[in-house]
Amino acid sequence: MDNGSISLSIDQLVSQFAAPFAQLQQQVKTYDSANQLKALVNEDVKAVVAWSSDVVTALDRYRDLKMVLPEEGSLLSADMWVRPKGAQMSPLAQQWIDFCWQTEAATPKFLLPVGGIIAGFSKP
Repeated sequence: MDNGSISLSIDQLVSQFAAPFAQLQQQVKTYDSANQLKALVNEDVKAVVAWSSDVVTALDRYRDLKMVLPEEGSLLSADMWVRPKGAQMSPLAQQWIDFCWQTEAATPKFLLPVGGIIAGFSKP
């Protein structure tokens, strides 16, 4: 790296990762995040990586599915809003944030799914 940037060209990166990615590709049925649960339900695949909120919804509908959290760990992510330090907040953006932080608006979106997600996990 030079001054915080990657010093390899795109062609160098592609050639460096082509073989490992080709091996991984043999294990992948699709990269379609919109239909991965459909492929699982239809038994086109044995496992998927999906948003936990999507999986919890599917678990309610398809009782034979299970959500598994590997012992090695998993990824937990969250959507966040950021703005550069010192940047001015527009009045409309401030209204949006004020709305989202109201208990009535925030609770259903951010708190309720957690219990169902945690209850849906099983060990491998």
